[in-house]
Amino acid sequence: MSMYAVSGSSASSSGAVPDGLGEAAAAPVADTAAETVKGKKKGARAIKLTKREIEVLCLVIEGNSSKEVADQLYVSKRTVDFHLANIYHKLSVTNRVQAFREATRRGLIPFSIVGAGSRQ
Repeated sequence: MSMYAVSGSSASSSGAVPDGLGEAAAAPVADTAAETVKGKKKGARAIKLTKREIEVLCLVIEGNSSKEVADQLYVSKRTVDFHLANIYHKLSVTNRVQAFREATRRGLIPFSIVGAGSRQ
């Protein structure tokens, strides 16, 4: 049996798929695949972190606790935790390590910060 299954009277009596029909049958699949790819592009939301969220994330990447970040930014620990919760939500992650990896993968944090965080 051929790759394209055809039912009904459009198939020839030999069971072979007419040349034109095989191409036509493949075309909607290609269009569907293209729409899926386009759908992902359209459906993928652009993630934007605020300047403050980037500051918080960069300080966290350096290994600072929420309290240390709060002291450096002159805000409360609760405010830092609020920013972290927003970051986690936007990046669809649940912890600091995942947030760092996802933000790096998406290019949301400056490369110089990523390199600086790994220095000893």
